[in-house]
Amino acid sequence: MSEPTSASGNDDPKKRLREKVDKLLAQDARKSEGSVVVDGRTLKYDAIAEFIPVSAGGLDEKRGEPEAAVFTTSYFLADSAAASRPVCFVFNGGPGSSSIWLHLGALGPKRVVIRDDGTMPPPPYTVTDNADSWFEHFDLVFIDPPHTGYSVTSSEDARKRMLSVDGDVDALAECMRTWLGRHRRWGSPVYLAGESYGTTRGAALADKLQNIGVALSGLILVSCAMDLQSVIFAPRNDLPHALFVPAFACVAQFHGKLAGSLAESPAAARAAAESFVTEEYLSALHAGARLSQSARRRVTNRLAELTGLAPAFVDEQNLRISDHAFFFELLRDRGLIVGRL
Repeated sequence: MSEPTSASGNDDPKKRLREKVDKLLAQDARKSEGSVVVDGRTLKYDAIAEFIPVSAGGLDEKRGEPEAAVFTTSYFLADSAAASRPVCFVFNGGPGSSSIWLHLGALGPKRVVIRDDGTMPPPPYTVTDNADSWFEHFDLVFIDPPHTGYSVTSSEDARKRMLSVDGDVDALAECMRTWLGRHRRWGSPVYLAGESYGTTRGAALADKLQNIGVALSGLILVSCAMDLQSVIFAPRNDLPHALFVPAFACVAQFHGKLAGSLAESPAAARAAAESFVTEEYLSALHAGARLSQSARRRVTNRLAELTGLAPAFVDEQNLRISDHAFFFELLRDRGLIVGRL
């Protein structure tokens, strides 16, 4: 008796990945037209959604078959001179996030309609003109790194490599270089815009692109995370505790939790917090258990004044207020939690 065979003839996982990438890359680009009103001006655009091939070896003799299909959404200003029109490549962070948040939430010509408090409205969901779009300044290219959004790799080895720090940078640099060639935009000023981990990626990409012949005109860092030690609250790391105090003060001022001159404006609260951090708070944190009781009481009370938290809570937290402690505690008396974003 002969061995049973698959009806599809395609049970090899490696083959399926390879065929999926080839199929995506064989698709024609999806094109559409639209317009957006920004500052009273109507800007017409051509939008193109397409998969860009990423191959190992770049342009050298080792270049082989595409190892990934990277999804991009591009917006071109209609009837404009391409050579003088800047191009901005945009990506979110995570790592592991597609570009949908910057695309449909912040920078693209259209944005998703949400309620004023940031919550999701009931369906049907709609988009509207984004008055804050960067499109008046750049042609925008939103990139989904491999294995985010619709982007995929052709093998398990490629997936592991492109999910590494260096592999991620190599893949996006190759995607951008291919995009510039496909759309004949080598003469345009080129910018990068990354958010959160995308700022870390952006710094590495700036170096990589320069090395492969892509001259950059600018690098835009959104919600900067260049030094992760500055944003991760962890034992024996006092840096974020100090750096977040001005932001805590602004949030507390907004919610009416500050008093006196601190309550006058966000600028007043921020300035007072910055002075406190540089003149007293950092040295108090560094002193640790050597801090005198009188100095500890003074720092406790001032930190409570600036953050809107109770002195007893500040003391209980050993003068170190984490982001999540602040989120949960500031509006506890109202039965509310401060949103992370």
